[in-house]
Amino acid sequence: MKSSIKTFTFLLLMFSLAGYAQKIDKEWKSLLNTNIESFRKCDQRSGNDTKFCSSATAESINKIYKIEDFYSKSQGRYMNNSEIVEVLNATGKWKLIGYAYEQEALDKAQELANKNMATLAYYANDDLSGNVSIILPGELSTSGSWGFNVPNSATFFMEEPGKSYSDKGLSYAFSRSILRKVMIYAREY
Repeated sequence: MKSSIKTFTFLLLMFSLAGYAQKIDKEWKSLLNTNIESFRKCDQRSGNDTKFCSSATAESINKIYKIEDFYSKSQGRYMNNSEIVEVLNATGKWKLIGYAYEQEALDKAQELANKNMATLAYYANDDLSGNVSIILPGELSTSGSWGFNVPNSATFFMEEPGKSYSDKGLSYAFSRSILRKVMIYAREY
């Protein structure tokens, strides 16, 4: 009986730690910066080159975190932002941890990103065509416009590729006027 309890306790401990063992690509900063530089040229592209432009966020998440949640095998391509939003809400693999106007959710987002767990923030318009930001490992920074400490992030701006960035506070991606509609999700492992 004691042996069974010890085995159960050991397995429980191992499974609880497994959530924190997510692998992040060692070259994630370089991969992300390369994708952002390519994406900034999107307004100058045409033809097949535009496929990357609409799916840069999903491809970056895949390359950084080695998860295929936002890759459509049936269509043979990475998803666009509206499709990412649908996956966040429908698959059960992603958990809402809060809204961007909640300091606790912002703190948790940075904590999870620092544990190499995929964490995203998004704002969806009525047609689901909003903006998706990747929360990155790093430090919280003070946002004067939001009045909160915000996590480190990267964003591919679909409407203005030249404004896309990495290693800036989340408040750079979303204006204060839409703050109450920005949701933060974390991948469950």
